[in-house]
Amino acid sequence: MKIDVLIFSLSKNTIKTLKEEVHWHNIGVDAIYTTNNYTEAKDLLEYKKISLILCELCENVKDGIKLMRWLEEKDLDIHLCQVLPGNEEIISRPAVKIKTFYEYIFLPLEISIVEEKIQQIVNLISVRESLPLLVKYGRSFLNNRDVYEELFWSDILNEIIPAQMKGITRVARKRKIELTSKEYYIMLLNCNDGDGKWKEWSKCEKMCMIRNLLVKTYDGYLISSVFKDEYNVACILKKYEDFMTDREQIHKRSNRLVELLNQEIGVSFTVYYSKTRITVEGISPKYQSLLKLMKQNVSSKPNVICYEECEENKVFTISKMKCMKWKILLENGNVEDLMECIYTTLNEMDSKYVPKESLIKFRFELWNLLFESLQIKKIDTRKFLTDDKVLQAMSCSVDTITEMKHECYILLHKTRELLSENISDEKTVDLIKKYIVDNICNDISRNTVAEYMQYNADYLSRLFRKETGQTLTDYIQDEKIKVAIVLLTEANQPVSRIADRLGFTNFSYFSQLFKSKTGYSAKHYQKLFLEMMKKDDMTLQS
Repeated sequence: MKIDVLIFSLSKNTIKTLKEEVHWHNIGVDAIYTTNNYTEAKDLLEYKKISLILCELCENVKDGIKLMRWLEEKDLDIHLCQVLPGNEEIISRPAVKIKTFYEYIFLPLEISIVEEKIQQIVNLISVRESLPLLVKYGRSFLNNRDVYEELFWSDILNEIIPAQMKGITRVARKRKIELTSKEYYIMLLNCNDGDGKWKEWSKCEKMCMIRNLLVKTYDGYLISSVFKDEYNVACILKKYEDFMTDREQIHKRSNRLVELLNQEIGVSFTVYYSKTRITVEGISPKYQSLLKLMKQNVSSKPNVICYEECEENKVFTISKMKCMKWKILLENGNVEDLMECIYTTLNEMDSKYVPKESLIKFRFELWNLLFESLQIKKIDTRKFLTDDKVLQAMSCSVDTITEMKHECYILLHKTRELLSENISDEKTVDLIKKYIVDNICNDISRNTVAEYMQYNADYLSRLFRKETGQTLTDYIQDEKIKVAIVLLTEANQPVSRIADRLGFTNFSYFSQLFKSKTGYSAKHYQKLFLEMMKKDDMTLQS
């Protein structure tokens, strides 16, 4: 539920504290608006749905009173909270009496206590704003006859009444239940999650709301609804028109019900139904089949699932072409692209009926793909299987698409790590040398190289020394001095400028390094070279 807050007529320090230190998003607030001007506040309240105003009327009495009077005239359903210095004994009632809900926060307080107080207010607002929706869908229509009918059909579903026509007819007559149809349809409604407004309501309120939505959606078809709890309900529907029309209408109305529950109440439900007509004694066996179908399904998105269609296509399969594509991506080291392809497939699975056996098959195919690719790359699979996170993921059962996504992330992350480690030491050293050449005029060190290569600096230095017989730092210095010599001999430039061009921020350090590598100072080296060039010119002239 969206809660927007207006901070009005507070001191600048108080506004800054509230905006910066209170974790608004964590306590259910989406947007914060601030103003100390009556006109701005009024305009904001007219085009934005503000649920809570935090204010201090003493800070701006004139505009504060005007705003309170305006709220009273408009009769807006807004929660008002005064933020005041002092303690609770100072004020016992609001100075301006208005119809809105009233609270106080007395400063100074620890920010956690302020958050707790605002959280309580937000919870009250959420409950209050949920009431109109509950009134809209939640009016109870139960009477004694409805209770008797629900108990009767519940006994049939649970096989308390024997599944024989004579026995069912006898019990119905005894309980004064009229069997209005010779043929029926059976439907099962199952909750996939309990988020949104759903978790804020009691069991009774949830059942009441579902019951009324069922009546509204299946008007003309619904005979009775049998609640196992607020998350599972079976519906007995009667034959209404011809077979094709009934099947089309039940499917269409089931989609509408799932949409209403998801969009207006914020809860995900799946409808399981049978498109075949059954006699009263066939209701219980078909109900048990729907229960089995529901327990096997691993998808969690809102959906409408037909029992007969699932029987025809029992297992979700991955095409050979798709498996080949995944294998090629992995062998080429494109783990990110592979992860995107796998997530796309899992989302596709989540949007339809997928039995658990399909998820298990998918899981084993993924394992085989990863092991084969690691073996082709000559990577020891024990490194993969001995990782704690991988071991934990593979040892746990996977019952939902969400859990499968989590496992894929862990396995593919470890695979990417092993593939990265598998780059040959020689290739790694070549990449390091290329980076140094490309950045020779920058201030580079073994740490900047390690950061670029995404390796530990000590490990990279050991690897480089093993392959070249030289430390990484020495190699960087040698390459810079080589370039410095070229610049000293080819360009008539000051030594300090050459040092600056090569990324040396300390000229003294450059001079010491040059002398330690060549045996000459940079200036002396340049002077000797120029004298030698002059002698050569004189020799040529003579």
